[in-house]
Amino acid sequence: MSTLFAPDLDQAMKVFSVHKQHGYEGAMLRDPSAGYSIPATCTNKENRVTSLLKLKDWFDVDATIMHVEEGEGRFLGMTGSLYCALSNGKMFHVGSGLSDRERQWLWTHLDLVSGLSVKVRYEMFSDTGIPLKPTIIQVPQLCESW
Repeated sequence: MSTLFAPDLDQAMKVFSVHKQHGYEGAMLRDPSAGYSIPATCTNKENRVTSLLKLKDWFDVDATIMHVEEGEGRFLGMTGSLYCALSNGKMFHVGSGLSDRERQWLWTHLDLVSGLSVKVRYEMFSDTGIPLKPTIIQVPQLCESW
């Protein structure tokens, strides 16, 4: 894919659309006033290039909470993740997206959680059909309880 210039967000989104049509996951947006740089290593956040922005689609899916799993380390004694089922029966864990307060509330109300719906944002489905990089957006039935 050749480099395309996008002077504003609308044009950047059109370029992104072209990349998607050609089968790419997304697009890399680069600050045209920044020169090219090569980080010394790519092992930590201090070495990331700040003039690049990755643009990808994210999708939402509803899943059913099967049970709550206890966390480890700083999450010990509270929710670590939710074990969820998609409508096609595929099972997966998701814990990202919960605040400490929400983790504690869920852990102390286990009897209310199983069977509830949870909205999850994810990047794409894996080859086995589970959400990659899942993040909890909302547990609609519990939002007012938190």
